[in-house]
Amino acid sequence: MPTQESEFDLKTPADSRRGAADRYWGKARPSADSAGSAPCHLLVHHSLDVAAVAVEALRRLPALRRQFTSRLGLSNTQPASWVGFWVALHDLGKFSEAFQSQCPDVFIALRHRASNPAKPYSLRHDSLGMLFWKDVLRDVTIDEAWFGPASEDLADGFDWWARACTGHHGQPPTEGDFWAQHFDTHHDRDAALSFFREVQRFFITADLTEAIAAQSPSDFLAASTELSWWLAGLTVLAD
Repeated sequence: MPTQESEFDLKTPADSRRGAADRYWGKARPSADSAGSAPCHLLVHHSLDVAAVAVEALRRLPALRRQFTSRLGLSNTQPASWVGFWVALHDLGKFSEAFQSQCPDVFIALRHRASNPAKPYSLRHDSLGMLFWKDVLRDVTIDEAWFGPASEDLADGFDWWARACTGHHGQPPTEGDFWAQHFDTHHDRDAALSFFREVQRFFITADLTEAIAAQSPSDFLAASTELSWWLAGLTVLAD
């Protein structure tokens, strides 16, 4: 079930055990209130909330679930994990300093510094997420052979899933520009990559890896192109 949409009180002293990905807000007030509090809902929590809603929606929509099982050759239970993985990544672009800087009080409270004025929020977070996928995470998936030796051959199909989940505001993401213009190349990259790996460990089971790795690259690309439309709609609904 989704976690409660509770607020994180930034007046609380920073916990040194908090991970890098936990220093990013997903939903926040634009400034501190009269009591000096700048509450927010953390990005990792929001991302998993939306993934949980998508998984529950898929459970309640058996006809849609059958689309994923039949086109990808999955078992009846595997589409939930596959969809949950991608939907959890829908707000990757919010890991960018450009996006985070929109709430200066929250940024300072979480990061203990002011944001970099050289990284203004000039590109929407949906497009920023796709940039980060194309420039960073796609290569990680290939280099670490997440889906076996043929991971690179399947990568064009993965692009369609990434495009569908990041483009969750009614239009496809922009795919120009370069990610480092908008992200801190050290802290933002590490936080997003840490979250990416945790989501992979949580959702992508060994049997699901095997099922995706067994796909013909051409068949997987065709199925991914078709199913991306359904994922896009499901992500909008869950968000």
